[in-house]
Amino acid sequence: MILDKLNYTSIVIIDHEWFQVLVNKIVKLVASSVDDDITTFSFEGEILKVLCNNNTFVVSGLGKDWEQIATVKTKSLDSLPKRILTEDVHIYISGNELTIGNINFKLEI
Repeated sequence: MILDKLNYTSIVIIDHEWFQVLVNKIVKLVASSVDDDITTFSFEGEILKVLCNNNTFVVSGLGKDWEQIATVKTKSLDSLPKRILTEDVHIYISGNELTIGNINFKLEI
C-alpha cells in the first residue's frame, strides 16, 4: 500500500463529501486564475486550510499537523479528481509534490 511507504505525519484524510464541496469551489476559481496564481494547503489542528485566489476554504480532516505549507500553481488544480470513488481522500506532501487522491502536483518553492 502506498501509504505504508510515506511518512504518516504528512497524511490528511478528508471525508469524500467534504472533499467534493472543496473541489467544486476550487475548480470555479481555477477557471478564472492566471498562470502566476498560487494556492496554498496547510493542515493544523484537524483543519485543512486552502487559500486560493484570495478565498479561504477550511475542511475538517484527520491527521497530524503539517510542518510545511504546500504551495502549488492554481492552474495545475484543474486536474483535481472530479469524482471520488472511495469514502476518504488522502492528501499528503511527499518530497516536492502535493498528492491529492492519486494526482500529484508539483510544489512551488
